[in-house]
Amino acid sequence: MEVFFWALFAVSAALYWWVGKVFVSQPKFNHPRLFWKPAVAKALVTAPLLGFGAVVIGGFVFTTSGWLFLGSVVAAFVLLGVRAVAF
Repeated sequence: MEVFFWALFAVSAALYWWVGKVFVSQPKFNHPRLFWKPAVAKALVTAPLLGFGAVVIGGFVFTTSGWLFLGSVVAAFVLLGVRAVAF
């Protein structure tokens, strides 16, 4: 069961990084037309957050290493989050 949650964590972290670095920080005209739709944009932003939530809850409920999953999610937020660029 832990392998499933680590895989879900990896997919959520990659999607979180991509959404932050590519989707959110770029102007709208740099994206394919599919991503211009509000429902798709909302799904892209909320999917990694729901995935991280499922990892933390599932880590505590179904495994014995829930704190490790919680720490990994917090570390992903800190390390992969979008930072403002200073000029």
